[in-house]
Amino acid sequence: MPGVSGPPEARGRRIAGHLRPGLPPMTTGSPESLGSQVALSTLGMVLAGAVRFGYTVLVGLAFGKVMVGQVNSGISLALFVCLLYPAAAAMAVTKFLARARGAGDLDQAQVVTAYLLRLTYLTGGGLAALTLFIAPGLLHVGFWDAVSVAALVMANCGYLFARSLLFGAGRVTRATLWDLAASALSLLLLVVVIVSDLSSLLLLPLTAGYAVYALANLPRRGSARPAAGLRAEMRSFVHISLVNSLATSGVLQLAMVAAQYFDPAQAGSFAAALALATPASLVSRSIGSVLFPSLAAARGRGDAHRARQQVDLVTRALIVAGTAVFGTLMIVSGLLIRLFFPRPGFDTAATVLPILLAAVLVQNVVVAASNMQLIRTQAAARGVMVGSLAGAVTAVVAWAVFAPAGGQLAVAWGFAASAVVASLLPVLGVWRLDHMSWTAPFLRFAVGLAVASVLTAWTVGQQSSAPVQVAVALAFVVGWLLLAWNDTRATVALVAHR
Repeated sequence: MPGVSGPPEARGRRIAGHLRPGLPPMTTGSPESLGSQVALSTLGMVLAGAVRFGYTVLVGLAFGKVMVGQVNSGISLALFVCLLYPAAAAMAVTKFLARARGAGDLDQAQVVTAYLLRLTYLTGGGLAALTLFIAPGLLHVGFWDAVSVAALVMANCGYLFARSLLFGAGRVTRATLWDLAASALSLLLLVVVIVSDLSSLLLLPLTAGYAVYALANLPRRGSARPAAGLRAEMRSFVHISLVNSLATSGVLQLAMVAAQYFDPAQAGSFAAALALATPASLVSRSIGSVLFPSLAAARGRGDAHRARQQVDLVTRALIVAGTAVFGTLMIVSGLLIRLFFPRPGFDTAATVLPILLAAVLVQNVVVAASNMQLIRTQAAARGVMVGSLAGAVTAVVAWAVFAPAGGQLAVAWGFAASAVVASLLPVLGVWRLDHMSWTAPFLRFAVGLAVASVLTAWTVGQQSSAPVQVAVALAFVVGWLLLAWNDTRATVALVAHR
């Protein structure tokens, strides 16, 4: 693992140091390269996705489809509620902390951290209390189940802030190691709960993992207040990020709640599809977690050329790698569902999964452009917000009109429409302002996604055997990489040189 190499004894001491509770002193530099940070961030997000995926698979195997729907809708509601302010405050600490470090102002970095920490926990507590009242009606659960969801809200708010703080401080290795520790703790406790047949405590393991992460990385409290201008800038950014997060990540979480509300009989199948799509959605978050502070630091240094170069390279790489990976997963959707959810009742998930994967692919491809707009100016950030809000409205309207009759399939299509609408403004903004040569890559992307969709419709509709699905997927990957050969070589070179 980058950042913990060397002789076994020294490596062990460094790992123990990263896992020691209490944050180390703030510094202006980062010990890892951008490539290493991306790799570490991706690993951390994969671990987070593995916990959500493990929840769905283990609960499905132990308790069946109905319980899968209830548990996943509870998790989704908790994650959605955290987006109402704490997640935006967490994103703000990444930006403003990284910017202060890039400018060499460690005093301002400490002040920013303390101010946003107070905002996070105050709003998180209020939102946890609100969850007690809205969970029973939305999820069709009792009061004590609502208490479990509220506790998860508070723990996740702390986790989001702590992880964002570590990325803003350039402590990506520490963030990833704590992801590993918290994920292992959550899954271990989940197994204990399942073996003990304590279905009423199924959210407790995830809550415990988030809480341990947050407490171990709690920053020192400070009393200084930022200057009035800086406070106004941070609040403006938080409000913009709030709307943007609600309209992107929030729509994915709200989709699970909508499936439980409109189609409770099939919510378990939707949860199975979502469990397989969610780890893929974390790719954009992992890259954004590293790219965002890197772009913010570049802005602090006044290095516009470096920022533009990073956005162009990352976008081209995501088009190449994303289309190959997501297209393959779409084509073998039926095989994935049969493999991970063998119990009866999950078959309809095979028609929902490709739609969710295509939507997540679109979100992943535009992550660099979105981050570029968010760090550029307040006007550019508002453009991202407007696009995201339009996407969210598209999803909600689609669900309200079509989900009562169309059920989980209509919920999936609503989410896909939201992803497309929300992605347009960031891409067009960066394309125009930075004079990107993106016509050919995005045309290839459209062709690749269309071909993958046609092949998926055939394999799912024909209920093709596993060997046929794998053969079609391999043919698609080879054809796609040849079509995008120049960008494929550039992507390989980018990875090889980190």
